[in-house]
Formats: sequence, structure tokens, C-alpha cells
Amino acid sequence: MKIISICVIYFVLLGTGIAAQEATRPYTLADLNRWYKEVPSSENAATHFLQGTAVMKITDADWHSTNLPWPGHGAPPQLGKPLPSGMAESIGELLERNRQVLPYFGQGARCKESRYPLDATQGAGVLLMYLRDLKQASMMLSLFELSHANAGEGDKSAEALIIHCGLIQSLEAEPLLISQEVRVDCVVHIGRSLEQAVNRVRFSPQNLEGIQSHLKQLEEQEASGFGFTRGLVGYHVLTASLFELTGQKVIELLSDGPDRLTANEKSTLVAEAYPRAADKQFADQMFAQVTTAWKEIYPKRLKAVGDICAAREAKAAKNNYSIGALDSREIVKALKIEALGLTWWRVARTAVALEQFRTAHAEHYPETLSELFPLYLNAVPIDPFDGRVLSYRKAGRGYVLWAGEAKSNAKLPGKTVENQITFQVVTPPPASPK
Repeated sequence: MKIISICVIYFVLLGTGIAAQEATRPYTLADLNRWYKEVPSSENAATHFLQGTAVMKITDADWHSTNLPWPGHGAPPQLGKPLPSGMAESIGELLERNRQVLPYFGQGARCKESRYPLDATQGAGVLLMYLRDLKQASMMLSLFELSHANAGEGDKSAEALIIHCGLIQSLEAEPLLISQEVRVDCVVHIGRSLEQAVNRVRFSPQNLEGIQSHLKQLEEQEASGFGFTRGLVGYHVLTASLFELTGQKVIELLSDGPDRLTANEKSTLVAEAYPRAADKQFADQMFAQVTTAWKEIYPKRLKAVGDICAAREAKAAKNNYSIGALDSREIVKALKIEALGLTWWRVARTAVALEQFRTAHAEHYPETLSELFPLYLNAVPIDPFDGRVLSYRKAGRGYVLWAGEAKSNAKLPGKTVENQITFQVVTPPPASPK
């Protein structure tokens, strides 16, 4: 009962933030641009992160390197073992070239507000080149976390990880689904780099407390739906602007990158009989239904929104609503990506809590995750996909943690979602000799 009451109180409080968004919801491109709050340059996290990305030095050789797990093509380092000499050398050389980015990134992480240079008045054709740069920054920070952990430098690895949290947080308010999807791509990076770090370095209790504090804030924001709700609102405004364009122009805009329209939807858009007004009304109705369903707590949110989108896509296909059909697919994809991000936050928080437990219990991990509550976690960690407690078992001196039902066809930018999220500690680093 105590766990349930904590969760209920927590989500009621977070719901006030969603309600505030709804009260000022934009309806036009100009409204959307104003809704994304301007922030003074010196206080704007985005300004500092982009100053850092402007001086990043990543070469073609880095992208094609088999010694770099990010951004190259190298395999992830084997857990519980030192980095191979070739990989350590390549990572060290890349990071040495990019030491100058850390002060900028650190300043960005200290800012409480953020607005990237998005001009929403451009509509569906808006340029978002900075998202590519932020993904590269996420990879760079992952390498800093890994490199410092491999060198036994827990303080520096923790500092890079907390800056990484700041980078992710800087995208939370951006009112575009693609921006929220890129943010989750960065969440996956921080989860994987944390896994590498805890296998290589013993974080101090102070470091673990600081990391846990940042992860908790970001996990709670994800669970509230804050970022993806804003992205959904922006997506609807941008979609509404498509109805003012010719069918051919819509096809051109939506064909920039992966083709999101079927052949039949394209032919419908340019046909004289295309039911434009009915399609727009259909899209507006679906948005209203989805935003209501998005207030549900996971895993109910996954089912509620998924069921709406499945039914609406079938109806859209039957009535030749090309934009309505597209919306149903894009929304359910975003839903699954949000659930993936929330799963990773909960896995990461649980992993840090396990290290906190081990530090306080003579190097032993708990028998079950329930032992982490309430001292190290405010609730037993739940898998958003199935509503069950995350799976956990001790393995040798370490453990394996996984989300067993995180199986979807959603795709992150450039990646296929894994069938199963796993987090493993093979050989936990020992305490430093006193």
C-alpha cells in the first residue's frame, strides 16, 4: 500500500505540469514558436552545449574506426575487463582532441532552462541540424565517462555522466517528436556508458548520491510524459500546417529522409477527390483522444494510446485519410520510444541503487530488488512495457538486470530497438584500500 500511495501522490504532483501546458497549448506555427520559451543567452543551456559542439573535432577516420565504439564501428568493450590497448589509444586520442568541449558542456549542464534555435514558423520543413550535433555530443560524453572509469577516475567519470544528464535535460522542452526521439537516443547512450563505468570503477558514496539525484529527476519527468506531450503538441501543429499545402508539396516534405507515406497515401494526396477537410477533422479528433490517453500511467498509457492508434489507422486507410494514417503510425512509434527511454532511466537508477546497497553492505548485492526500497529507491522499479518489477538475479559476484518485455518495432534514429534491455555487472570493482 505504501508503494502505491507514493506513486499516486507523485503522479498527481507531476500532472500539474501537464495541466499547465494544456492551458497555453498552441494552435498555429507562430503560437508554437512562442510556446517554446525564449531564454537569455547566458542562462540558456542550449547556447553552451552548441558552443561546445561547434568546437568538436570528429574526423571521417573516427566515424569509420573499428577501435571506437562511439562514434565508430567498434564493438562495445567487454564488461569487467580493461579496454583493449588499441581501443584505449583511439579513445584517448579522440578525447585529447576534444578536451575543449567540456567547459562548454559543463556550463550548459548547470543551466536550468534551454531553448535551441528552432524556428517553428517554418512548419514541417524546419531545419534541425543541431540534433545531429547533440547526438555526437552524447557519444563524446559517453567516451569521457568510459575513459575516466577505465583509468579508475571515479570523480571525473561521475562528472561526465552528470553533464550527460544535463545534455539530455536540455532537450526536454523542445516541442517536436523528432527532438524527443533524439533525446531518448541519448538516454540509451548514458545507460550503456553507465554499464561500462560501474564495471570499471568504484564510485564514491557521494558520486552515487549525485548521479542518483539527477537520474531520479529525469526518470520522473519521463514518467510524467512532459517531453513527449510537448513533442506531440508540436507534431499536431506542424501536421495541421500540411493541410494548407498542395499534396505534391506534402509528399516532398515527408520524403526528405525515410519515406513515411505509402504509395497509396501519396496517390490519394494528389488526387482531386482527396478528402482534405475530413482528413484534418479526423487528425484533430485523434490528437484529442491521444492527449487524454497519454495522461495514463505506464503500462496503461502504452495500451490506451496503442489501441487508439491501431483503430484510427484502420479507419484512416478505409477512408483515404493519408495524414491521419501517418499520424497514427508516428504517434505509436513515439509512444514506444518514450517507454524505451523510461525503461532505461529505471534500469540506470536501479543499477546505481545496487551500487549504493553494495557499498553499505560489505560488498554484497541484495537478493531481490525489493531490498532497495525505500532507502535507495522511492519505489520498486517497474517495467513500463508490462507493469512488472524489473527482472534481476545475482550472477557470481555481480548481477544481471533486465526488462523482459521491452520488445517493440519502434526505431531510434539510426538504430533498431533491442528485443531486451539488459544491464550487467560482471566483476564489481573493489573498494579502494584505506
